[in-house]
Amino acid sequence: WTMLALIMTIFGFEFFVHYSIEAALSFSTTQIFKIISLVILGMIVGMSVGRAAHYLIKYKNSISENLVHM
Repeated sequence: WTMLALIMTIFGFEFFVHYSIEAALSFSTTQIFKIISLVILGMIVGMSVGRAAHYLIKYKNSISENLVHM
């Protein structure tokens, strides 16, 4: 559910940003809008990368079993 929420958040935020730019809304040309957009997208990417790194570390630290019996 977490990944679905992240994907939906990315879609919604990207839609809002691109709509604001294409509709030439007054706040979309300000420096603060660009900074806030980068910070929010950076947090979303950071959450995705952190989640993937967490699962990779769990995988690397798990105990391995040989499932083939010969």
